Amino acid sequence: MIRCPKCDFENYDKTEYCVNCGKNLTNIEQTHTFKLSISLILAIILPGISYFYLKQTYKGLMFFALFPLLLINFAFIGGEYTICYPISVKMIISLLKIVLVMLYLFQIYDIIKITKKVNTFLD
Repeated sequence: MIRCPKCDFENYDKTEYCVNCGKNLTNIEQTHTFKLSISLILAIILPGISYFYLKQTYKGLMFFALFPLLLINFAFIGGEYTICYPISVKMIISLLKIVLVMLYLFQIYDIIKITKKVNTFLD
């Protein structure tokens, strides 16, 4: 990644001009590539943190906002459905667990995909 000295924007290495301000970046040195092993370890141990390591701040913030929203959503759905329909709370908790595991696995897949994509672009 190349950081623009004028506006401090992170540009990809093969970019000749800053995407944000248009400054010429041909004489500025490149930064490091991202290691897949570090991305995976972060994704497995601390879900969502890998997005910040890969400088995908927006995705990281969205990931952290999604968990509380899912919990709140399932709480409201659980409350409504147990009143109106004969559905058990255990079933709702089971559905929540399935959704959270799917989100966790998707996050790991997405981190692998982003790391490979960014590193091939940087090469």
